[in-house]
Amino acid sequence: MTRSTALKFLLSALTIVIPSIAFSQANYKIGFIVRAIGDTSGGLIDLKEWEKTPQTIHFKKDETSKPEKLGLEELQAFGISGNGFFEKHTVNITLGAMRMAGLSEEKDTTSETRTIFLEVIEKGKNVSLYSYTDKIKTRFYIQKPGIDTGPEELQYYPYLENRKVRGAEIFANKLHLLALANGVNSSKLIGRLQSIQYTKKDILNVVREINGPQENTRRKEKTSASRFFAGAFLSTSPLIYKGDDPLAKDGTTHTSAFLPGISLGYDSFVNKHVQKVVLRLAGAVSLQRASTNETSYYINTFDYRTTSHDLEYLHISFNPQIIYNVYNQAQFKTFLAAGFTLSRNVYLENEYRGAYGSKKTDEDLGMRKAFLSYSAAAGVQVKKKIECYIKYSPSLELVSSTRYSTSIRQISVGMNYLFK
Repeated sequence: MTRSTALKFLLSALTIVIPSIAFSQANYKIGFIVRAIGDTSGGLIDLKEWEKTPQTIHFKKDETSKPEKLGLEELQAFGISGNGFFEKHTVNITLGAMRMAGLSEEKDTTSETRTIFLEVIEKGKNVSLYSYTDKIKTRFYIQKPGIDTGPEELQYYPYLENRKVRGAEIFANKLHLLALANGVNSSKLIGRLQSIQYTKKDILNVVREINGPQENTRRKEKTSASRFFAGAFLSTSPLIYKGDDPLAKDGTTHTSAFLPGISLGYDSFVNKHVQKVVLRLAGAVSLQRASTNETSYYINTFDYRTTSHDLEYLHISFNPQIIYNVYNQAQFKTFLAAGFTLSRNVYLENEYRGAYGSKKTDEDLGMRKAFLSYSAAAGVQVKKKIECYIKYSPSLELVSSTRYSTSIRQISVGMNYLFK
């Protein structure tokens, strides 16, 4: 296996392994539990990248305690500071699909009753909003104060009619009747209900309008699901020859400077509360300069002659990555990253000088300008704002012929500022 093939295999493996690890490592945060007998205890709860509403948790009283696995039998409720509050309820659950692939021209009204944990989205004076997500879909529930029958599902039975999804009128009408019962019927509310989608954002906006201004309403700590960043880096890219060319001989010298570049990008968290796995889109522009020289002694002329290739170019790249925070605390993180890179070179200087005075320029050399490659990086994040890293990109083949090949590989050291 060649070095290039091995690196590609490693990077491909990282893109699979990194998300998998994210779901298995412990990430304890300050929280509390309410046991089935009514006792409330503070402690630490293992916060995961939950795609479904959690029905079991791992809890420990302090850092040194052995964790307990607790679920519906042991708990009435639990909460994680700034990261969600969950209550146990016995509710009706609709089972019909919501994705286009599972829809038909008839409403699927099948349902069943379960005792589950619901996530509390909003506690209000007129209505409270909950949600529950399983492998089928996300459902939303409402409850009026003083009602002991438990939260009621906002039923949504989507179906296809002339290739369009219908069915939103059921839960929209339910919310409208609830608003009227609480004396709310503004034009703003009517507008929201006419275009409402079965999403957390749309339903929460309506619920908050029904509840009106509430100084004491419990609000979850605002945590952004994304961020932007900007940074600067230094990078170097040695120019390497292989095959039948004087610059591929033993003793060839390679010179490349560490030159500046700038980067801009956007991060999206798989789970904004945990922030263990990050999907990154990054763009960068850097100046690169490299020189390769070989000096040989020619016995027929009794002198030394030098072959050289001087290269200077702008390197423009787009680099989607998966970032995994190996150590993940609010004020300090260490991370690994893997991704692929689409890039383009704009050649500013490109000159090959042969030993006998021949000269080739950009057009003669026919170097590639566009590339697809891989990247790997490691670094640290400090104080939620500063990120320092080192990144490696494997060989980019500039010229490939039956006789020889020319390639570069890039090593970068940089710093990013993270905008929250």
